[in-house]
Amino acid sequence: MSFKSQLYIFLFSALSAIAIARPNPLAATPRSLSSKRGLAYNSTHPPLDIFTPYPKITWGHCWTSVDLGLPTSIEFVPTLTDLTVDAVPSWDAHVQAALSQGSSNPKYLMSFNEPDQPGSKAQMDVGSAVAGYQKYMNKYASPSVKLGSPSVTNGVVNGMGLAYLSNFLKACNPCTIDFVPVHWYGCDNNCPVAQDVQMFKDQMTQAMSAAGDKPVWIPEFGRLGSLEDQQAFLDQVLPWLDDAAQAQIERYAYFMVYDGYLTTGGALNQLGQTYVQ
Repeated sequence: MSFKSQLYIFLFSALSAIAIARPNPLAATPRSLSSKRGLAYNSTHPPLDIFTPYPKITWGHCWTSVDLGLPTSIEFVPTLTDLTVDAVPSWDAHVQAALSQGSSNPKYLMSFNEPDQPGSKAQMDVGSAVAGYQKYMNKYASPSVKLGSPSVTNGVVNGMGLAYLSNFLKACNPCTIDFVPVHWYGCDNNCPVAQDVQMFKDQMTQAMSAAGDKPVWIPEFGRLGSLEDQQAFLDQVLPWLDDAAQAQIERYAYFMVYDGYLTTGGALNQLGQTYVQ
């Protein structure tokens, strides 16, 4: 079972959060253009307008190419999740629709979601990922549209994680790759928060090195454990991510906008409040 699968199971059974009253979003708060912080959400998300009062929340993604109701004041980043019939036929139309929305410049597109993860819907070897990227992503490269390489896990076996990423970056030629997304999930054996914090920083430092001079995105990251442990984790890693020393880390999104994670009863819980402030 993957770290992410264990994260789903643990949090649904263990998280207990006190919901905090929802702010009244009478109007969208102007976004902070310098903020890296974003939203990872899916089709079962609570009302996303709860995030509009918080200027640090500047972008969002939902592992697909349609925005699923993200407020227009928050930039949506489409993803070509995989190369299946569920994703490919509608990709071009959805990209055109996304590129026509709002005034953000440049726009961003992400490619395959964890192709290095055995058993994932997007699982593919590096050669297949390169061919798919060249066919479906490269054509959108321009000064105003920035393209992301496949989002890889923090797995360390059988060519997963940063090994997969490095092999892709070497093999994808000719390819336009403007930024490099990576995922991270903490240990699954109730390790100390301090250990997870250090592992996260070490992994992101290695990711920045693997990316060369390209910006790094973290569209998914999460800590296993209690709400208190997750808050302690965020209290330490958010300042680190936002520090000028990590300028190469361009964007990130904590996992995820969902009841029992960042929200409870459709409102921000204590962890969610920590994340948006």
